[in-house]
Amino acid sequence: MLARIALIAALAVSSPAIDFPRRVPADETLAVPGVGAERIVVGDAAPVVIGRLGVPEAKAQFPERRELFRDVLLTPAPITLFFTAVYEYRTRRVAVFMDRDRVTAIVARTTGRVTPESVSLARGVEYFIFTYGNAGMHPIAKPPANTLFLYPRLGIGIVDDKNDDTIDMFIIFAPTAP
Repeated sequence: MLARIALIAALAVSSPAIDFPRRVPADETLAVPGVGAERIVVGDAAPVVIGRLGVPEAKAQFPERRELFRDVLLTPAPITLFFTAVYEYRTRRVAVFMDRDRVTAIVARTTGRVTPESVSLARGVEYFIFTYGNAGMHPIAKPPANTLFLYPRLGIGIVDDKNDDTIDMFIIFAPTAP
């Protein structure tokens, strides 16, 4: 019995860490806070995004840097995510925000995604918050009834339109301290 416990402990210690930047491009269902989602990794170059997802159905290019929360979501936030281009993949329901030809944020309106902690986004806001907790979370209400739950240190935000416990959109970005 003691030998079996020692073997399990040795396997747990010697198991290699999961390399999420390599897993995300291979698994469309994986949404990894601070790393990536929708087969895109934060920091990927524009040609990599196009190589994985194809030519965007719409592309917006801006002469000066814009900020995701202020200029797109029209809400104040404790962090800033800059971009100079947006690649929109309407059929995939994904927008990729680029700054200086690198991915700064992935915004998806899909719910069939799972985090590395086995949190299915389809299970809703309460389940997500129950798993990830309140520590470091910034709830940002936007009248009349929308809320952004932002986890800057983890690199994820979830949006609940209508405050009906449904995750209507999620945002993946590099972790940052507010």
